[in-house]
Amino acid sequence: MSSNLKMLIVDDEDTLCEMMHLILKDEEYKIECAVTLKEGKIKWLRELPPIVLLDNYLPDGLGIDLIENDRSLLDNCKVIMVTADEVPSTRRRAKSLGVHYFIYKPFSLKIIRELMYLIID
Repeated sequence: MSSNLKMLIVDDEDTLCEMMHLILKDEEYKIECAVTLKEGKIKWLRELPPIVLLDNYLPDGLGIDLIENDRSLLDNCKVIMVTADEVPSTRRRAKSLGVHYFIYKPFSLKIIRELMYLIID
């Protein structure tokens, strides 16, 4: 994997950020975390991360709405949407907006690690 890669995690569950630090502890990722859409968008625009893990249900709105309202966020960025929302229309909407990967919660750590390798290769 490439060294010094940036990743932004926008999820109101602190454990996801902690898990990602554990999963990628041997890699040289710079991981930023945000627990609201507002904070996530600020960090997204400031850091320009090539990988974003984006929850759909956040305290101040939907992750999918953030992308729909500002599609430029997807420029040079791969988005992995992580959500407990299993409604098929949500997945279709996310894909139509340009979300690269869609993972349902709960998910295995193995899936995240495999996705990281797919995205970077």
